[in-house]
Amino acid sequence: MRRLIPLAAALALSGCATTPESTCPADFGSFFARFSEDVAFQREFTSPTVVTTDYDPAGTPETTVARKPKTELSYPVVPNGRERAAERMRMKTEAQGQRTRVTLSLPDSDAFMVTYEFERRGCWALVRVEDQSI
Repeated sequence: MRRLIPLAAALALSGCATTPESTCPADFGSFFARFSEDVAFQREFTSPTVVTTDYDPAGTPETTVARKPKTELSYPVVPNGRERAAERMRMKTEAQGQRTRVTLSLPDSDAFMVTYEFERRGCWALVRVEDQSI
């Protein structure tokens, strides 16, 4: 038992998730529902470093790509269900292997469009945020 405690502490400090299966929803839909409603869950299941892409709102082809520690992100990262419904946001989900992309957008507008990319690492983790809003 004494040997397990240092191992668990080392894993926690290294940024690796040691997530019991009971806290990780079985399917992505259930995971995303909880992720979008629970800020503590968002913080827990966000990769230690997230790639962010921001497009220039002036419409020039310039983009900014950065690798940000999750501590520098603004939480909540994803609008919750109430906010999405109030804004009538559309949600498109695309799964490819161990990655799933969720794109939220406003109908008939380019004012808001953000894609969130999750990777399956034992449980899902947010690894990329691409803000295409103008």
